[in-house]
Amino acid sequence: PIHLIEKQVNAINLPHLLLTVEAPIKESYEETIQQLKERYKIETLITGDIDEIAGHSNWIEECSKKPNMKVLNPLWKKAL
Repeated sequence: PIHLIEKQVNAINLPHLLLTVEAPIKESYEETIQQLKERYKIETLITGDIDEIAGHSNWIEECSKKPNMKVLNPLWKKAL
């Protein structure tokens, strides 16, 4: 939940951006990632994704290809 994420980032003194994604979803993700890259000079996205959903590949990785953003998934495919 957002309120818990806000507590976590406040506890470790990190900035937190809440971004809105609208239809068309993939294009909106790509544009938002591009904006992060340009506006905030972000070079790598780090996600908490852990596995595929219904056989789909990692969505953030897919949407990060067009804006040429690096993605780090430290929990991806790790056994729980």
